[in-house]
Amino acid sequence: MSRLTTPAGLHEITPTWLTAALKHGGSLSDASVTSYSVEKVNEGKGFMNEIVRLKLDYDDEPGNLPSSIIIKLPSTDPALKALEEKERTCQREIRFYTEIAPDAGLGTPYCYYGDVDPITGHAILLLEDMGGARHGDSVAGCSFADAENALRQLAAFHAKWWNNPELDNYSWLPLKDV
Repeated sequence: MSRLTTPAGLHEITPTWLTAALKHGGSLSDASVTSYSVEKVNEGKGFMNEIVRLKLDYDDEPGNLPSSIIIKLPSTDPALKALEEKERTCQREIRFYTEIAPDAGLGTPYCYYGDVDPITGHAILLLEDMGGARHGDSVAGCSFADAENALRQLAAFHAKWWNNPELDNYSWLPLKDV
């Protein structure tokens, strides 16, 4: 399949583009997205990027296509956008979801589509909507139980990947000498 044009923002996402992106992710359905509604997810939550939930309508039975997805786009704030471009956080996150997450040993949302346009730098992630899961809040923090769960998940992740020779296949990961 040919490379999709990466939208510059939410205003450029069309039902046709969504259909192509979802099918790029391996859907076997013949349904097409006909329309969608937008719900902001990250307002007041301390997130750096624009994150929205799209509720999708189809022209036929969607089969394995989702009824809603989460879309993550770079921030529109110039200062945050400059920081993201310097640190390449969108590129690394997209590559994590598309290259590592399927075998990471962590519970991660399914990635329907993720890409960074090498010419424009536009980036987008289409992720599984985790529904009723609680949203983290980097400003308010978390409970002791949440911190304990996070540490257990991180320990399992590190146990799987510590000195793993597969890491040599991911030249985009930043190396940190401790």
